[in-house]
Amino acid sequence: MSRTAVAAPPRLALTIEPEPAKALPMEQERALLRQAIDRQPATEALRRGYVSLSLLLDAFDDVIALGTPLAEDTGAASDLLAVAIAYMSRDHDGDMTCADGFAARAAAAADEPKPRAAALALHGKIRTLLGDRDGALTLLEAALEADPANVDAAKRRMTLLLRRGQPDTALAVADALRARGANHARLLAAMGEAHAMLGDLATARSLIGVPDFLVSETLPVPDGWSSLEGFNADLSAELNGHANLRYGRYGVASSHSWRVDRPATGRVPANRALRDAITARVLDAARRHDAIDHPWVATRPDRAIFHNWSVLTDAEGYEEWHVHQGGWMSGVYYVDVPDAIVNGTGREGCIAFGLPDDPVDGAIATAYGETLVRPRSGMLLLFPSQAFHRTFPHGGDRRRICVAFDIVPA
Repeated sequence: MSRTAVAAPPRLALTIEPEPAKALPMEQERALLRQAIDRQPATEALRRGYVSLSLLLDAFDDVIALGTPLAEDTGAASDLLAVAIAYMSRDHDGDMTCADGFAARAAAAADEPKPRAAALALHGKIRTLLGDRDGALTLLEAALEADPANVDAAKRRMTLLLRRGQPDTALAVADALRARGANHARLLAAMGEAHAMLGDLATARSLIGVPDFLVSETLPVPDGWSSLEGFNADLSAELNGHANLRYGRYGVASSHSWRVDRPATGRVPANRALRDAITARVLDAARRHDAIDHPWVATRPDRAIFHNWSVLTDAEGYEEWHVHQGGWMSGVYYVDVPDAIVNGTGREGCIAFGLPDDPVDGAIATAYGETLVRPRSGMLLLFPSQAFHRTFPHGGDRRRICVAFDIVPA
């Protein structure tokens, strides 16, 4: 009996939805929740919302004060995990031991694979910080057994293996995870590091995707503005005066920098216009990439969320080496770049793509090479989320303002 070959269905086009907008600044929302809790102190949903916002705002004392009784009342894995994160992040004397206990309880309380994996992944991080790398690896293996797609567990397990000088084992772990359906930015980044450590720099460069997929262009003038200069001036004013503007945030790559989370909060027409303009450019780039046979292109989602934030750096601000592990494609739009950076000849204020020298040896990172990009106001960069990058202090007297973003699989 003959069979007729059936062509594979065409790939669905990428659709990108904006992250749900918030009506209130985070501190104002948290204050209102606090008032509601004072009136209804036993309401779990109010207390949980307050704890969640307090974590985002690095108010770790408040998380511990309110989240501990909530966790004891409910015994829920998510509530126990929030307290563990707060103790780990605050890191006062004895806090890491408390974090260890709450993370273990969270893992034991989780009755579904994904929350169990999340708790085990955090517990693995805490054991690493406590110096117990063997125990950490055991916990991270268990996390990935429960949920092979858990990004944090993959990142931490692969990093520990690479630091032990075991790139072959790391690649075997990556292959096993990919066979079980995992395929995310942090996995591709670690595979690139492993290949570099094995001396295969060509494969490392190909997996990480710079400069093959790095896009640099001038953003078209958004609708409603007559010039990019006028648009950038309005956007800069919105960001400098934003209600969510704060100095520093725990657990991010930015150092000595101001940050705006949820920049679409409130009456911010320029921020929302920027989101729409970037989305159009991302969709155009994704269409062009679709014809290329590459592991990163193969992970392109059909549906995604546009998630963004702003970084404002004075003279000493910079970004440490990092990848955007939650995204598929990432990027940055430069709102205001001081002339000293634009016209400079050194690294000051620039963004560099390459490999960090931990866990990769410094000589290997040097051999891998670095792609340095000199920003200018109006420049849009797009790159794979697994691409390692960092920035350098600019030393000037004017702020360098940019908006970073991730296209996050939905």
